[in-house]
This record gives sequence, structure tokens and C-alpha cells, in this order.
Amino acid sequence: MRSRTEFRSKDSSLITIPGFTRPKLMTYRSKDMILSQKVRFSVLESESWTDSMLYDHLIKNKLLRFVDVFYPSNQAYNKTLRLESIVFEKDNKGSNTAVLVHGPVDYLVKLLTVSENSPIKAFFNYARFLYHFLLVFPSFISPFTFLQCLISRWDQVSAIQDVDAYDDSIKASILFVISEWRKIDFIKDFQDPYLLSCLDAFMERIENEERPELLKILQPKEYNCSSPRYNSDYPQPDSQGDITLVTDITPLELARQLCLISADILSKIERTEFLRGNWYLNGKEEKAKNVIEIIEHSNQITQWVTTEILKYCTVQGRCEAITLFIHTLQNLKEMNNYNTMIQILSGLHSSTITKLKNSWKLVAKRDRELFDSLTQLMSNFGHYKNYHDILSNLDDTTPCIPLIPVICGDIFTINDTLPDQSTSYPGWVNWRKFDIIGSRISDIARFGHTKYHFVAVPEIQWVILNGEKWSSDNVCYEIACLLKVLST
Repeated sequence: MRSRTEFRSKDSSLITIPGFTRPKLMTYRSKDMILSQKVRFSVLESESWTDSMLYDHLIKNKLLRFVDVFYPSNQAYNKTLRLESIVFEKDNKGSNTAVLVHGPVDYLVKLLTVSENSPIKAFFNYARFLYHFLLVFPSFISPFTFLQCLISRWDQVSAIQDVDAYDDSIKASILFVISEWRKIDFIKDFQDPYLLSCLDAFMERIENEERPELLKILQPKEYNCSSPRYNSDYPQPDSQGDITLVTDITPLELARQLCLISADILSKIERTEFLRGNWYLNGKEEKAKNVIEIIEHSNQITQWVTTEILKYCTVQGRCEAITLFIHTLQNLKEMNNYNTMIQILSGLHSSTITKLKNSWKLVAKRDRELFDSLTQLMSNFGHYKNYHDILSNLDDTTPCIPLIPVICGDIFTINDTLPDQSTSYPGWVNWRKFDIIGSRISDIARFGHTKYHFVAVPEIQWVILNGEKWSSDNVCYEIACLLKVLST
């Protein structure tokens, strides 16, 4: 006679995870749960019990919840895949948890729409999977096809009436996925009129089914931006008058305008610009024009900082310009504009500007110490560990410009190292790769909808965007050498 312990072991074999120990939530408790539905389960104690008998019993009594747990290949759902076909691995970052490595697209969609109380969520980080999937799925499936897969999943569960309303739980999960899809401001899929019309038609179907409680799940998210972090901290800009040199601008106002320029470009970026190598392969100017724009803008800021310092003919003037940019760095830090910070630091640390030793000697000690601390903050040690620690503690509604070069560099390395498809199962999605990409572009998704509540000053922005920029590093270095000689 097969004991319940043996059944627990049998159930565990359906999920092959090396080094994984099943949590208590995943132990076999179906007997008690099914008895609570007043269904006879005495056949479990029979010596002739087989897998097919369990499957037939669950199907006969419409207990789909347990069919999904024990037989993910449920024929009633027209599925042919078993859970052991999807490879999980033990998550080294946490005990008793697992990470998805790869799988076919249709199973990934099913995994997205598991019921709220599905046992698989006991060991699987569903929230991370959902968020990253919504960010990267255009890499292997179009938005329209994805929506059709969700609608097809809805139709499949509608075809079977479950005695314990398991079909409603799946439907709620489907609508939750669509709701989260629409909430992410970084995702602009539903700006496509055809996709939006398909969603409207689906919502009309739900309304005709007289399921208003399910339809409520699709209510769009509203962002609360009524209390911006910097609105009260910074007064209206003072009249700048004629701006001849960069030192005619205050560090605070310069930082504000730099933030507004960067935030405007960041808000235009679409997630597809980071996918499929769109931002560095042929046709990048068309497929990833906004990513290209912010990269070029970042490089121009470094050139602009170098040029503005070298414009001054006197040691004292160059010292004042260096001090201005150090104070601007401090303001940018308070405004969480890390992308512009790294570009200004790059300019100040360049061989050209460090050559101006006499100018650096005149910089106040407290300003040099401030510069050193900001340099340490943005150090690439531990792959920008200090920066990532700060970013992880920021609220999603806080205005922030993340490090675009780091994000792009990581994605390029991932694309160059890992294939899109599984090497073990051709045609399967290599989820390990796309999960990492999702984690990288999530920084853009988090802060893409936030706004800096500063007043634009066109005169200052013109100086930043259209000011003279000496692009030749060799020429700039020769000028610095000449200035050093003239100052001695």
C-alpha cells in the first residue's frame, strides 16, 4: 500500500531542482483538502492505486487545482508539457527557493497566470518573474501575440467549470498580469491602437459575462506626484542676466537644468530600445534613437565641462570653474542625477584637467575633500556598489537619473555572452539571460515616469546644449600643457 509519505515523494519528483528542499507549503495535503470538498478519496488507500487513477479521479471530480499541482500536463487544458520539462535551479541567494533557467514561451505564459494560492509560489519568486517578463518579453514574443496567449488561456479555463472556483482564480491572475502590464509607465505597448482595440474587445467580453468583480482588476494605476521631493527645497530660479561664462551660473541652478535636460530624454526611452541589441547594432539610429541621444548627450557633457574650464585664461578663473563643477556635483547627488554626475566626474578626472595642477592648488581644501568623497561614491569598485546601494533604497516616486552607460554596458556584455535560446532545449527561452536583462533595465522602468519639478531656464539650457565643445582629447591636452607653462 502506498503511504501518504510515498505520495509526497512522488509529488516531489515532478519538480527536479538539485539541492532543493520542498517547503512545508508544498507537502502533499490533497487528501484533507479534497475531503473538505466532500469528495470520496478512500481509493488512496488501495493497493491498486496508480498515477492514472489519481489523474482520472481529479478530472472526474473537476478538482483542477490539484491537477495543476500533480499533473501540469493536464489534458483538459490541452497541455503536453510537464513541470519537470522546465528546469529550475536552487537559488544560491536564499534557502529553499529556486530560479527559473529556461522554458518554452507557452509555459512561461502559463507560469505567469498561476492562481494566487498556487503551491509553486512557495519556492518561486513570482513577483520578480512577472515584472521582468513584462519588461523583456518583446525579445521573444510580440505584444499582440502575448495578449492573444492570455486571452487563449482565459478561454481554456472558461471551457471547464471547476467545483471550487479554481477557474476564477486563474482568470483573476490573467487580469492581474494585464493590469500590471498597463501600469508600468516605461512600457508603451498600449499606445498601439490595434493592440488597445483588442484589449477593449476582451474587456467588453468580460463585461458581457457579468463579472464586474474581475473587471475591477484592470483599473489603471494612478501615480501620486502631488508632493514632489524637491518642489519646496528649491525656490524659483533667480534672474541670471547675461551669461558669458559658465561661472555666471550658480551651481544649484546649473544642476537643476542638467536634471531637466536628462529627465526629458530619459522619459522618451522605450524598453524595446534596450532589447535585441537595438541600441548598438545596425539601424540603431532608428530603433533606439532615444538611448543613442542620451549616450551622446552624456559624452557631450564631459566635453563641455573640459572646454568650459580650459576657456579661462587665468589660474584663478580655472579654479573657479573647477569649484563650480564640484558644487554642481554635490547638488546633482542630492537630486539623484547619477548619470550627469559620472560625466562631470569624468571631465574633472581627465588627464587634461588634472594637468592644471596650479589651478587645483587654489581649490579650497573642503572642496577638494568634497570632490574626493563624491568620487568615492561613484567609484566603479564592486561594479558601482555604492551607487547600487543608494539606488536600492530610493522610493520609486523619487526623481532619479540612473547610470545609463553602466546599464548599456551590462546589457551589451550579457547579449555577447548568453544566447537567446536554451542550449539544452532549442527553441526554449533562455530565461536566465532575460531575467538579468530585466533587472538591468528595471532601473529605467522605475524612474522613467518621475519628474523634476524645476522651472526651465532656456538661457542656461542653451549654454549646456549649444555651448562650445572641443571634441579632440589631444587638442585639449595640448592646450592644458600650454596653460600650465604660461601659469608658471
